[in-house]
Amino acid sequence: MYSIYKLIRKFIKALVSDSAPWQVAWGVAFGCLLGFLPFFSFSHEFLIAWPAILVLVLALVVNVHLGSVFLFLGLATLIHLLCYPLAEAIGGALDGFAQTAATVPLLHAAGLSHTGWLGMTVLGFLFATIAGLGMWRFTVYFRSVMLPRLQEQRRLMAVGKVANKSLLVRGTCWFFGV
Repeated sequence: MYSIYKLIRKFIKALVSDSAPWQVAWGVAFGCLLGFLPFFSFSHEFLIAWPAILVLVLALVVNVHLGSVFLFLGLATLIHLLCYPLAEAIGGALDGFAQTAATVPLLHAAGLSHTGWLGMTVLGFLFATIAGLGMWRFTVYFRSVMLPRLQEQRRLMAVGKVANKSLLVRGTCWFFGV
């Protein structure tokens, strides 16, 4: 539990840090995509994690914020467990692509010939795009609007003009790392 708290706090500190908004946004997008990609197969004898490993290596090469990658990996894994019936429906609608993927060895090894995994991959790309764009907008908003307000409250608290909210302001500034 404490490690989850530390991970969330590091992610929130990324909003205040010198990381560019695109680094945080791409970290969220890669984490969401990793959460939806299949890692292994119980029905096959081989590991089909190569797409997930490729995304993780790409996240390392692009130099994104890794705290957001791993936080949203966990969140997307929990969400993907809830979305499996929707993924089956999407995969069923893409049955023609799944049959074509069964004849291409690389796509078959990625698990895209399985309609459930194909639906999860499509949902992962959709969820990663939405979450990445949303996090980019939130990071820009937080740094331009909320962070100056928090810094002003902290400055007023240091001068002694905000005495009745000092515990709340101190806790908020500590949590956000301001």
